[in-house]
Amino acid sequence: MASFVLIGLLVQQRVGWGDPAFVAIEATVVLILSIWSTCRLSVNGFWAPAPLFLLVLGVFHFGLVPYWALRLNPVLPRSSDYTWFHGGFAVWLLLLCSIAAASYALGSALVATRRVANLENAPGFLEPDREWAMAERISDAGAALLIIGLSWWTVASVHAGGWEVLVGPYRNFLDLTQGTGLSDAYYLIGPGLGLALIAPLRGFRIAAVALFALFAGVAFFLGLRGEVLFPVVVAVSVLAFRRPLPRTRVVLACGVVLLTLISAAKIVRQSGVASSTPDWMNASPLAALAELGQSIRVVAVSVMWHSNDGDPFRLGDTYTAFIARTFELVTNPDSRPRATADFRLMNAEVSEKAGAIGGSVIAEAYHNFAVIGVVIVLLLLGMLFGYFSTMRPTAWRIAIFVCLAVPLLNHVRNSFIPVLPASLIGLGSVAIAALIARATEGRVLVKHDRGAQ
Repeated sequence: MASFVLIGLLVQQRVGWGDPAFVAIEATVVLILSIWSTCRLSVNGFWAPAPLFLLVLGVFHFGLVPYWALRLNPVLPRSSDYTWFHGGFAVWLLLLCSIAAASYALGSALVATRRVANLENAPGFLEPDREWAMAERISDAGAALLIIGLSWWTVASVHAGGWEVLVGPYRNFLDLTQGTGLSDAYYLIGPGLGLALIAPLRGFRIAAVALFALFAGVAFFLGLRGEVLFPVVVAVSVLAFRRPLPRTRVVLACGVVLLTLISAAKIVRQSGVASSTPDWMNASPLAALAELGQSIRVVAVSVMWHSNDGDPFRLGDTYTAFIARTFELVTNPDSRPRATADFRLMNAEVSEKAGAIGGSVIAEAYHNFAVIGVVIVLLLLGMLFGYFSTMRPTAWRIAIFVCLAVPLLNHVRNSFIPVLPASLIGLGSVAIAALIARATEGRVLVKHDRGAQ
């Protein structure tokens, strides 16, 4: 079904048929059907990696759909944004995002249907047995990464602006911590949480997760929502490999609460937690969707560069920039462009031409290879997360999932450049933990067996 939907959307995008309200409703249907199909083909249903990734993609790119469908004003931050919010350009953007969702669903289905014969017999949960030592050691490594990353983040933040920086406005936090290397701490925090939860919590892993909860409470209302939400999404999927999680009704209720909290966090980050005059009446799920869904602004900017300004497509430059810049640093560092001036880094180009509006996995795929790039990149992502959703869960496989999923989820609304280094740091830590696990496997299994007796 996904293939027919995708073909129909590509034809519709080619002819540009429909008005924004109708296409917004159509996009909603495509997204819901895509999420449903990934749930149906995943061992752990809604909590599997494939549907959760698509849900995050949808929140950040389809959040403005209710405003198009109901012809409401989303109160966009810049008057220039209304040039793409109204008229035929809006139809084009909505169709491009729908094509992305359908491509992802197709990729997931291609992998899942090849493995569907094994789905009934495939264990949905991690089976300790000989995996016990590996799971314990990997979780310990994750807890260590988490504690180091959280300590790094706290020290760097407080050193830059004192304790009050943690309760002040978001813009003030960004200005004070700029150039401190604070962003590198997220390379440890993100995968650390998911890895720490592969094995049941005990010992210092409990302390590590408790520290993350404290960090999340501060960082979320400070304005660092992605830095909190993306690791949590991956961690929830890891938990689903160990135990059954709540059903649909609970999920929907939690979703409404979360969106309200996100909207409240926007109000807080504008004035700071210490402010006594937040406008709580403006906190609502719809307002949260409007804010989160503005990642589509980056898609609009990317399309305009090529359709209006005639810019050439990057043809993969932004995906290989990390490797190219690393090679240049080793061979000829003097000739390497500054990061802020190197347009092989899409975040640098967006910042220079459009301001600090974030990034988008759909926009970057389009910026490199046009519409076919969106199809291919999202198809590949669907295949990857489709595999993670139908694999036989082992400690090693779940660890690889965590190390790849956190940076790729971050890429949903940011540029691709951090994906490779973040993945390598996580996988390197897991490799070290795996070596330790192999060396101590016998002792841990004996200890576990004695505990079971």
